[in-house]
Amino acid sequence: MNKILVILILVLVFLIYKSGTHETQPNLNISISSIEIPSNWLTASTYPVTLATLPSGRQIQLYKFGEGSITLLIVGNIHGGYESNAYLITENILSAFSNGEIIIPENVSIYVIPTMNPDGLSNGQSLAGRFNGQGVDLNRNWDYEWKSSVIFHGESVKAGSAPFSEIETQTVGALALQLKPTVTVFFHCCWGMGTTFANDLANDAGTALANGSGYQLLTGLSGENGEARDWFQIQGLPAIEHEFPAWTESLDTDWANNLPGLIALLDWISQ
Repeated sequence: MNKILVILILVLVFLIYKSGTHETQPNLNISISSIEIPSNWLTASTYPVTLATLPSGRQIQLYKFGEGSITLLIVGNIHGGYESNAYLITENILSAFSNGEIIIPENVSIYVIPTMNPDGLSNGQSLAGRFNGQGVDLNRNWDYEWKSSVIFHGESVKAGSAPFSEIETQTVGALALQLKPTVTVFFHCCWGMGTTFANDLANDAGTALANGSGYQLLTGLSGENGEARDWFQIQGLPAIEHEFPAWTESLDTDWANNLPGLIALLDWISQ
């Protein structure tokens, strides 16, 4: 009897030990549809509004131009660092809307997020700036074929602890689900040549932007784990990645080509 009692105690101690040392698994089912949306995101009387404040204190902000029912969402750099000109072009865009260089059709509203990754942007023109303040590649953190670790330039990089584990992707994803933009454009750079990548739902919009900019058009899913454009596709949202030519120290925004490209996109979207 004593032997049986001892065995039971040893089994109990072992189970308690295993329970205490078991690694907690991440929540792989974060629902951005449950994120509370501030009422002023889309209804503010004045812009910009702050969408999120990061642990660093840096902010993700939203601007709006126009009052039409057709909506265009423009997202500046999802990556910072060497892609900083993907942020700088939003300065060109904001100025062009403000000074009338680009005329906004009456039936169109345009929402602009100048930077989705202000922490990465703060790292200067470095490869480290590709990632956010937690070292996560934000363009691998979306809930489509997500993996915790992905390969970039032959190296394993973090895609977060779960899909939408990062404040930045939660914020832009929640905004997209609320706004349901007619088209979303993410600005990138350094593909090596001017290239417009459009998901299947954005073929016509991508064609207008590419033809206006003189860029090459590629369509379909990206094939990358956790990529934004693919997540937008499964939400039924047309989305485009617009990639500038190769990076230069001048951080050129290729505005001479991108200005007519944006005008062509607005002409198409307003029809």
